[in-house]
Amino acid sequence: MRRLLAAATLATTALAAAAASAGGGLALRDGGARHVWAVERIEGVAVDRTPGGGWRVIVRLDADGARELSTLTARRIGHPLAIEVAGSVVSRAVVRDRIAGGAVAIPVAGGEAEARRIAAAILGEPG
Repeated sequence: MRRLLAAATLATTALAAAAASAGGGLALRDGGARHVWAVERIEGVAVDRTPGGGWRVIVRLDADGARELSTLTARRIGHPLAIEVAGSVVSRAVVRDRIAGGAVAIPVAGGEAEARRIAAAILGEPG
């Protein structure tokens, strides 16, 4: 997995385990609507340490996905957004700012192994 330099962080309020799925991908749920980016729309996934010593998964979307993410997060500032991987919610966040760079950083409380399982599930690989 390649490392991504740019990342936008969402404030996390909860984490859950994720398991790999056949198709992979990432979904964001804002209330009743679900916005899905298939693995083909994902340019890169990286597991990285945070400045505070924790772990995160960084997902970088393609240009179309980046525009969709920017529009979605601009509409949801101050509102909750769930991040789903392999059908499981891995994070619930409140959007603080519009995410314009096309990258989402998902904080992981479970350590490096959990971050790698989430990254593998996004790519549709066994964890």
